[in-house]
Amino acid sequence: MVDREQISSFIHLDGYEASLDEEAVTAWVQELAGNRDTYKKERSFKSTLRGVIKVKGGNYGWLLNQEEESQALLAHIEQGEKIHKEPAYTERGKVWSSNYDIGDTYIEVDMGAQHMWFYKDGQLIVDTDVVTGNMSRRSGTPAMVASIQYKARNAVLRGRDYETPVSYWMPFYRNYGIHDANWRARFGGDIYLTGGSHGCVNTPPAKMKILFEEAERGTPVVLYY
Repeated sequence: MVDREQISSFIHLDGYEASLDEEAVTAWVQELAGNRDTYKKERSFKSTLRGVIKVKGGNYGWLLNQEEESQALLAHIEQGEKIHKEPAYTERGKVWSSNYDIGDTYIEVDMGAQHMWFYKDGQLIVDTDVVTGNMSRRSGTPAMVASIQYKARNAVLRGRDYETPVSYWMPFYRNYGIHDANWRARFGGDIYLTGGSHGCVNTPPAKMKILFEEAERGTPVVLYY
């Protein structure tokens, strides 16, 4: 909130002449961003099995557009406007206060437990073992807070040494994603240590179908070891 006292700190007096101090406004917006930005930053997360933990940043979160917001604030002050507005953002998360900006709809992948949960509006929808990236081949799935980029049916995943068709594909960061793996007879345990994926989250087909149908683009994906 920019109140009267704050605005007065933006005003520079030179004798009887008053002017707005653009550098002061820019510094205030920069401070606001430092307090509110979560994009690519480590944050706290209330996990299913481990309580509140720290998770690494990724491509999910809030990022204030400092230049745009500074210019907008200067214009509003100059025009003497009294308004309520949302700041300008370059990147947007889902919520501000619920579960440390992640909210109550998210996909959680505990790679140490090799387990995935999907909560929708606080209700558990998917609860399943998974297989993540092969640790012995340095293909471990990255730990981060990401988000579903898009959803695709009947995709073909390609790499240097593989070409794999899948029924459900939900990428969350670069070429990493969640998909069905009908070639696996087992999931969970320590399979990922030597027999894991190329980095994706391999999911039982029946569970993946539900996840694909229920999760939306932009859904946060919290991954940690």
